[in-house]
Amino acid sequence: MKILAGINELNFSLLNSNQIERHSELLKEYDLSIYEYKIKETYEYLEPWIQWPTVYSGKTAKEHKGFFLGDINSELDCIWSRGKGWFIFSPMNMRKPEDFEGVFIEDPWLGRETSSYPFKSIFSIIRSNEKLIDLKNILRFLSLIPILLIPSFKFLFSKNIKDILVSPRIFLALFLDYAVSLYILKKSKKLGLNKVHFFLNGAAHVQHRFGINERTSKAILYFLVKSYNLYKNYSKEFIVVTGLTQENYKKETYYWKLKDFSFFHEIGIKDINFTRRMSKDLTTSFNPDLLRVLDKITISGSNLFQYEVKDNKIYLETSFYDANPAEIEFNSINIGLIDQWFKRIAKKEAHHVPYGFILSQADNKIENIEDIRSNLLDNFFET
Repeated sequence: MKILAGINELNFSLLNSNQIERHSELLKEYDLSIYEYKIKETYEYLEPWIQWPTVYSGKTAKEHKGFFLGDINSELDCIWSRGKGWFIFSPMNMRKPEDFEGVFIEDPWLGRETSSYPFKSIFSIIRSNEKLIDLKNILRFLSLIPILLIPSFKFLFSKNIKDILVSPRIFLALFLDYAVSLYILKKSKKLGLNKVHFFLNGAAHVQHRFGINERTSKAILYFLVKSYNLYKNYSKEFIVVTGLTQENYKKETYYWKLKDFSFFHEIGIKDINFTRRMSKDLTTSFNPDLLRVLDKITISGSNLFQYEVKDNKIYLETSFYDANPAEIEFNSINIGLIDQWFKRIAKKEAHHVPYGFILSQADNKIENIEDIRSNLLDNFFET
């Protein structure tokens, strides 16, 4: 079995000194090395749903044209396009190809409102088209309890257990990633599938919400120790890729989420409905009235919304991240503070930066993210 673990946005370089030393000892034990590569994209393209398709396909953002969730053509040539025997779990922004042979559990963020990350892995299994758990509604969730018992024992059995018990949300995000990894590896072995990829977002969630610091570094290192041991139990060959990565913000930054549609009613857009894509992102059908006013809505001297028109839809994203409310202006007239229509939902501790990491046993000379497939993954899975 060969394993590609996508541990999204993990920043190996910002583990504190004690964690780096322990991690280095672990890498020596498994004959692993860490390599850094660059992402030559502007900031608006530093999103996992844009960069992970580049890892899978070797194509740049402009070539694969995947700028939003759901944009990627299911027939895009990827590492799994040739050959059989794959078990693929939640590849970021990727759909199952029509002629795919094996198990392909699509990214649950495609085509529906996303739930908070710690439950993303659970929902991925529940919503699987492969019917790995063939129950409905609440019974599906209850059926996962036995599945989580063995991972719980394996994950919690350690003299360093206090490192992972620093916060319920941190623990849950990382534990569910470990539990899902174990489940997939056991299932792959049972089904005789020898090529495995799973996309995990727990470390990204922890860094994004809690920052990169001693507390989160200890928890993430605990997760890595358990994960490397798990991978090694199933295969002598595994690779970890982070896609992109994160660094801490230098000032307090927050997400602001639209409470309801009354804001748009206030500025004269009456007939409008939105679908929430992520916590701060909205999609609506093409609306010329809305399009005419978006550039007239400003806050602190900048546009309140970033937007793009594509496939007869308008994609919106709030672009205000300050900690304190500020006045919104429409046509240069103050219409009230942002917290009248928006609510501050979460502190944003870290942001995306244009590089990532590979952890593998092979000697890598990879400079850019688009070279990962041709210079590493194709050969890894073909040999």
